[in-house]
Order: sequence, then structure tokens, then C-alpha cells
Amino acid sequence: METRHVGAGVTLTLSQSGGGGCGDSFTRPTEFVLRDVLDGYVSATAAERDYGVVFNDGGEIDESATAGRRSRH
Repeated sequence: METRHVGAGVTLTLSQSGGGGCGDSFTRPTEFVLRDVLDGYVSATAAERDYGVVFNDGGEIDESATAGRRSRH
């Protein structure tokens, strides 16, 4: 661990990445994955690979394809 001392009036900003989560990612509610895709945190490709959520060409969740993808996990 490193200690840094800063003077009065100095702004210190720390940024950390998110955690890996817990549990099986394929059980994450699809609406949460959709929100992450829309917010730009996860790509549609990563959503399918990592969460088993498949999107159609219109950017909506393909429920049938998602159920199939998740059942093969």
C-alpha cells in the first residue's frame, strides 16, 4: 500500500473498475443485461457470450434465441 499526502485545496479522484459479480452470469435478469447494453457497459456480442442474452437486429432481446442460448450453458 502506498501513502500519498496532498495539500489543502487539492482534489483527489480515485476510479476503480467494477467487480466480477457473483453467481452464474446466465441467470442475470435479461432486463438488467438490456440496460447494460443500452448504457454502453456491455456490447451485444458480450451480452450473448457472457450472459446468454441474444439481441435481434432491432436491438431488442430475442426471447426465443435467449432461452435457447441459456439452455445450452
